[in-house]
Amino acid sequence: MRTRLHWMNWLLFLGLLFLDSPSLAAGNLEGPSGTRVHHGWVSLDGRVQISSGIGPAAELDCEGQPDLAFSFSETASPELLNLDLDGQREGQILLQLTITDTCGSGSASFEYFHDSEVGLPGFGPGISVSPSATQLTLPLEPGASRSLTIQYRMDGDQALSSRWRLIGEQITFVVDQSLGQASRRRALAQVNFRGNVVVPEDFTGRQLRRLIDAGTALNRACRRAQEGTRLFEVCETIRERATSGERQQQAARAFDGNALTGIARLAELGGRIQNRNLSQRLSARRSGSRGFSASGLSLSVNGQHFDTRFLPMSLRNNDSDGGGSRLLGERWGAFINGDIALGKRNDREKEPALDFDSWGVTAGIDYRFDRGAIAGLALGYGRSRSDLDSDGSQVDADQWSVQLFGSLDLADKLYIDGTLGTVRGGFDQTRVVDLSGIGSLTREQASGSTDTREWSASVAINYRWLLDSGWTITPFARFLYADIEVDGFSESGSVFDFSYPDQSFTSEQWSAGLRAQRAFSLERSIVLPFINVHWQYEAGLDGYSVQPSLTGTDILGPTVEVNDPDRDTGRIDVGLSWVLQSGNQFFLHYSGLVFDRDRTENALFIGARREF
Repeated sequence: MRTRLHWMNWLLFLGLLFLDSPSLAAGNLEGPSGTRVHHGWVSLDGRVQISSGIGPAAELDCEGQPDLAFSFSETASPELLNLDLDGQREGQILLQLTITDTCGSGSASFEYFHDSEVGLPGFGPGISVSPSATQLTLPLEPGASRSLTIQYRMDGDQALSSRWRLIGEQITFVVDQSLGQASRRRALAQVNFRGNVVVPEDFTGRQLRRLIDAGTALNRACRRAQEGTRLFEVCETIRERATSGERQQQAARAFDGNALTGIARLAELGGRIQNRNLSQRLSARRSGSRGFSASGLSLSVNGQHFDTRFLPMSLRNNDSDGGGSRLLGERWGAFINGDIALGKRNDREKEPALDFDSWGVTAGIDYRFDRGAIAGLALGYGRSRSDLDSDGSQVDADQWSVQLFGSLDLADKLYIDGTLGTVRGGFDQTRVVDLSGIGSLTREQASGSTDTREWSASVAINYRWLLDSGWTITPFARFLYADIEVDGFSESGSVFDFSYPDQSFTSEQWSAGLRAQRAFSLERSIVLPFINVHWQYEAGLDGYSVQPSLTGTDILGPTVEVNDPDRDTGRIDVGLSWVLQSGNQFFLHYSGLVFDRDRTENALFIGARREF
C-alpha cells in the first residue's frame, strides 16, 4: 500500500527537485566508523535526487506524486581506504544497497564502477580490485537489501600511486511492467594506493642503472611523504603529470645525488697537482739549479703532466755564472712552480660524466746539504672546477697545501726523492634539480659546502743514464700514498635536498716509466724532442658507497657510488720544445691515454712560455 509523505519531508523533496548543486549531487551522511550513506529518490521519467538529510529515508507520497518510482539508500564502509606498499597492502569496502520504499512492484539494477581522479585508463600493474565493476539487482520491495564486499590488494613492488573513487551511476528499473532508466553519479568511497610515482622498469637510455636506482628511491621517498609537506605536493604532481617515460626519467634524474662523486675526484686531483709541482722543483735541483727559479711552470692535459725538466741548466737558473744565488746564499734556493690541468671523463657506472679544469701554484725554499742532499718547505694553492652531466651541476674547490720534501744520493747517478705533506680544501657543490615541464614544478638548485683533509707521502727512485749519442735516458719508479677525508654536509635550496655523511678513502699509486730526451742546437735557439712512456698501477681508491638522506628527515635517497678506477693504465707522450736565447719557449705536445676502460683521451697542445 502507498503511504503518505510527512509534510516536512514533502517540502524537502520539492526543494531538491530545483537544486542543481554539484555538492548536493554527492550529498552524503557521515555515519559512524567512516561510513558514507546516500539516500535517493528515483522518478519514472529517469530523474534521481540525492538527499543530504540525516536520519532514515522518508516515506514516499505515491498518490500526491504519481511520477515517483522508488527510494533507496546506499552505504559504503569504510568511506576512505588507504593502502601502502610499505604498510597495509590489502583491504576491503562493504557496499550495502537497500530499497527503502516503492510506488510499484518490479525490480531495479544498480551499476557500480571505479573512476580515477586523474583519468587513468586502468589500475595498472601491481593493483588488483575484485570486482572492479559490478551490478546489484534486487526486487522493488521495502526493506529489500543486497550487499557486496570489494577486495583491494597491492602485489609486488610495481604498483603506481593513484586515487580511485567507488562510483554509483546508472540505474535500470522495471515498475509495474514499465521499463525505465535513471542516471546520477554518486561518489560512495575513496581508495588511495600509496605506491610508486614512476616506473623504473620502463626506463631506457644511458646511465640506466643510475636512473633506475634514483627512480626506486624516489618512489620510496614519496610513499613516506607526509600530507601537507612540500615533498608530498611535489610527489603528487609527479604522479599526476609525469605520465610519459621522458618526464618520469626527468623526475628520477632530479632525485639523483651522484654529483657528490665530483668532490672525491677533485680532492684527489688537487693533492696530486701539488705533489707533482714539488717533483718539478726536485728535478730542477738535481740539474744544478740553485737560487731563484721559475723553470717549473708547466702544463698538463687530461691529467697528464708535461715535463719541463729537459731545459738546459743555463735557461733554468737566474744566476749567470753558475755560482748560485747571492741573495740567499749558494746553499739556499727559492722557487715557484705552476700546473694547469684540463680533462674530461665519461660517465662510469653511477658516476656522472665530468669536464674539469684545475690549476695550482707551489712556492717555497730549499737547502742543499753536503754531498748533494736537499731538504725544503713548500706552500701551495690550487683552484679547480668540475662540470657534471652537462646540466649545470658543478663542484668548485679551493685547496691549500704545506709540504716537506727532500732528495738523497744513493750512488753515482742514482738518487731518491721524497715528500710529506697535507692539503686542506673547501668545496662548494651545486646540483641541478630540474622538474620543469612537470605540471607547475620548476628548475631548482641544491647547494652545499664541505671541507676536505689530505695527508700524503711519496718516494721515487731515479737513475740518469747519459748516452754518447747525446740522449738522456732516465728510468724511474715511484710510489705515492694519500689519505683523504671529506666532511659530511647538507644541501639547501630545493625540494630534493640531501644530507651526506663523512667520507674517507686512500690512494696508492705505483708507477714506472722511461724518459728520453735530447737537445738540438740551432743558431739562436734549441729544439728538444722528447718521448715519455709511463705505466701506473692504482692499488687504492677502492670503490665505496655513500647513503644520503633527504635533509631534515630520515627518508633515504639513492645510494651514491664512487667506483674504483682502472688498476692498470698507460700513457704515451711525444712532443718538442723550441727554446730561444731570450728564454721564451714554444712547444707542441700530443698525449694519448691507453688501457683505460672508460676514458678515451687524445690531446694536442700548442703553447708558449716566457722565462723570467
